[in-house]
Amino acid sequence: MDFLPLTRADDLGWHSLRDEIAPWIGERAVTLFSYAISHEYGSAVTTRYFREILTSAGDDPDHPQVTETEQLIIDWGRLIVRSPREIPDAFYIRLEAAFAPERRLALLSFAARVVAINLVNTVGRVPADD
Repeated sequence: MDFLPLTRADDLGWHSLRDEIAPWIGERAVTLFSYAISHEYGSAVTTRYFREILTSAGDDPDHPQVTETEQLIIDWGRLIVRSPREIPDAFYIRLEAAFAPERRLALLSFAARVVAINLVNTVGRVPADD
């Protein structure tokens, strides 16, 4: 198997969840969250995709100027990938203070879709476009 075709994000419910969370965290925060997850995961395909969205909007993906809420979801995205079983209680307290339970669930569900897309791209050996 050389690679599988890039999975359509729609197949994993990415767009519908993005449309659910974007009104209350913003499109930029959705992209920052997706980029943080993809970068931490190490997927060249999705990291490049979200990086291009950020740079096209004038952002510096390596040193973005972010709000406290954006930083919180960036950190959460990284932790979800890096150490999902070891997210500190203090971090959960910050999440609980920032987001109601149904919003935390929506964000986590969205993060799971981003991880799934990264997994499919990695296992399917989807090449990053040059």
